[in-house]
Amino acid sequence: GKFSALKSKTTQDLDDANDPSIRALSADILEIVYLQTHVTRKQHTEMSPALDGLRPDEQCRIIRAVLDISPLQYKTHLLPWIVGSLVDDDQVCTNRRGN
Repeated sequence: GKFSALKSKTTQDLDDANDPSIRALSADILEIVYLQTHVTRKQHTEMSPALDGLRPDEQCRIIRAVLDISPLQYKTHLLPWIVGSLVDDDQVCTNRRGN
C-alpha cells in the first residue's frame, strides 16, 4: 500500500512534494480532515468527532494548519473541493476574529 511505498524512501525523497506516493498519502490525509470536519458534523447525532468539541475558530485554525503544510498544488489542483468548502469557514473565522 501507500505506507509501504514510503518506507523504502530516503529522507531526501520524502522532501520531494511531487512524489506520487507522497501526493497520494497527503490527499488521503486531507480527505480525512475534510470528512471529519464537514460531513460528520452534519450527520452525527450522539457521536461527536473530536474537532466538534472545539470552537469554530479553533477548528478553522487546525484545518488551516494542515493545508498550510501541504504543497500548493494539492490545494489548487488535486483537492479543489476542500479549498472551496473552506471558503465559508474562512469567512466565519475572519468574522469571529473581528477582521
